[in-house]
Amino acid sequence: MSGVFQIDRAIFKHGIWNNVAEFRVFFYILGNAIWKEEGVKIGNVYVGRGQYLRSYRNLREDLMYMENNTIKYYGIATIKRTIDKLVED
Repeated sequence: MSGVFQIDRAIFKHGIWNNVAEFRVFFYILGNAIWKEEGVKIGNVYVGRGQYLRSYRNLREDLMYMENNTIKYYGIATIKRTIDKLVED
């Protein structure tokens, strides 16, 4: 099926489920990743299947959230650390 991905239910038992920032970063990247078998070329950069091309600064804006009627942002260091951990996992 084109354009559809499935999440294993085991994610509810994984540590990522209890870490809001990690889950949001993971799910955002997963939802925006390239899923065409052959990948795509964006400018001069080839982005392969399962990859997402985005700067930490843009991810910071993308992951903005509201808390107590205040706009909040994850720090760039938090985003980088979270992505590094996801890659390691």
